[in-house]
Amino acid sequence: MRKLVFTKLIILSVVLCSLGQAPDTTFSEVAIANTWKLYTQGMKGQLPLYNGSRYHDYQPLQDEHPYFLNDDWQEGSVLYNGNRYAAVALLYNIFTDEVILENYNGGSMTLLIAERVQSFSLGDRTFIRLDNELVKTGFYEILYDGDIKVYAKRIKEFSETISSAEIVRTFNEKVKYFILRDGRYYPVKSKGSVFDLFKDHKKELARYMRDTNLSFKKNREHTLVKLTEYYTGL
Repeated sequence: MRKLVFTKLIILSVVLCSLGQAPDTTFSEVAIANTWKLYTQGMKGQLPLYNGSRYHDYQPLQDEHPYFLNDDWQEGSVLYNGNRYAAVALLYNIFTDEVILENYNGGSMTLLIAERVQSFSLGDRTFIRLDNELVKTGFYEILYDGDIKVYAKRIKEFSETISSAEIVRTFNEKVKYFILRDGRYYPVKSKGSVFDLFKDHKKELARYMRDTNLSFKKNREHTLVKLTEYYTGL
């Protein structure tokens, strides 16, 4: 039955591509992308993706929330147990480091089994699960994906206080940055961390920062990515 459904989706995808294909994208790439999207949508409820435990949503007191960016569903994709599922609605709880899936019927929410989530995307942001002895196991955003990689570990810390006889809850977001080079992860806490790691081109990096007005104080994340990108090109 599934093979029959998938065959029909391939045919439908080809038709869709022939009707409106982007000029800079190959026919096969568009066909494959559309096919998997249609397959995921058509097989909802039967996919292994929906076999996780039920997730109980956080109930805010004000407008606080534990999620990445905001508490609205975001369209994305997930590589789960070796299979990629596209066009699914996700939330990423960065307080508990959990990925939540909106159920196909719009009802309850499914908590994905973390060990089976190899990577996932929210819009154009991609996260990968790292599980080794060098960094804390969890999901890390890929900021730069070259021979040298840059990751961000996004965290929210919870606090609860009482102000004027009212309970006030807050989630404060923090970010830790890491560079993966030659199989080792290096934490990045300052400009000096980067210069020490890339010390063979320290002068060129310092000049590049001056010429491009990069600043760790003003925008650490952007500066870290641009310096790594520049260094790999030297």
